[in-house]
Amino acid sequence: MWENYPLYNGKNSGVYKSTDAGKTWAKSNTGLPQGENIGRIGLAISNTNQDKVYALFDNRDKKKK
Repeated sequence: MWENYPLYNGKNSGVYKSTDAGKTWAKSNTGLPQGENIGRIGLAISNTNQDKVYALFDNRDKKKK
């Protein structure tokens, strides 16, 4: 989900999961980056294990020096 088009980031951006064929959705927080600077997210399902999903996050948090 991209919350702030065209900036592509926002506090509600993240990966959402449905277990009832899309009737309801819940944000998946476990093991994933959090914060207001999460941008575009790419998802891919493993060809060899359909229970495994890969996620690539565009995280715009600035590194501390």
